[in-house]
Amino acid sequence: MRSNKPNWIILKECAEELTKRGIVPFTKKHLIDCVQSKYPDRGESSLNPMIQGMTVNLKGGAPGGVDKEVFLSVGRGQFRLYSDEKNIQRVTDIKSEEPENKLPRVLFSVKDTGTTEDKLRNEVMKTLFYNLGEKGTWEGEGSLARFKLKNNFGNVECCAEMPLNYELPNGGILSHKSDILLTDNLKERYVSIEIKHKSAVTDQFKCRSYDMIHMKDTYGSKLLGIMIFVKATQGVSIEQAQKICHPFDSFFGFPSASRDNPNVWDELIAVIEDFLQK
Repeated sequence: MRSNKPNWIILKECAEELTKRGIVPFTKKHLIDCVQSKYPDRGESSLNPMIQGMTVNLKGGAPGGVDKEVFLSVGRGQFRLYSDEKNIQRVTDIKSEEPENKLPRVLFSVKDTGTTEDKLRNEVMKTLFYNLGEKGTWEGEGSLARFKLKNNFGNVECCAEMPLNYELPNGGILSHKSDILLTDNLKERYVSIEIKHKSAVTDQFKCRSYDMIHMKDTYGSKLLGIMIFVKATQGVSIEQAQKICHPFDSFFGFPSASRDNPNVWDELIAVIEDFLQK
């Protein structure tokens, strides 16, 4: 199909299409594949610099895309529509007079198209940032979110969806992707946080417990394993889930409705602080 539409308009239309399909953030490849599926004559060499020129927080790119303010870079090679920025209240915009001991349950107001478990992970990440994070270090969103902890903790990073390898008794090596992983780069220590919600079967807890058994064998006291289970009205009971998750150092289980309690994450914060300050 041939068209006289300029590249920047076609790219914008594709970004809107990807967003409606729930592919957020999207990559350059997502955009280019979408464009070329409709207009095969549009070459990657001309689309790539146009994407950069259309991104508000990137420099350079094609002159024809400059000042279009269509995309926002949210990580290396990851983008979202800049117009969606109005749905986000950034952590750095929280008023400085906010009392230190006040723990809001949700720090960002985000138009979230992910699963409930993704939303819960985002909520925990933002709560950790509010309590432990160094101001101005937050990067990315969703599974690409990351930030640095305050300097008094040393050189510690907190990342969503981050893998950590462990050894098997037979000499094999497997990788476990933690929902949230805190890495102490100076002392080579880790905090691995798993998050479950609305689990109707025990298998998911068993799989994570299997990984945790071998991760503890590999890292010993240098690894703190935490399981968070926010239970819906049906499915595995909190008591049963806690029994299965015995390899974890800490288990936090509570009904979903308890998330409205502003202090629900206090103990989690305290456990992490205690581990990192040893």
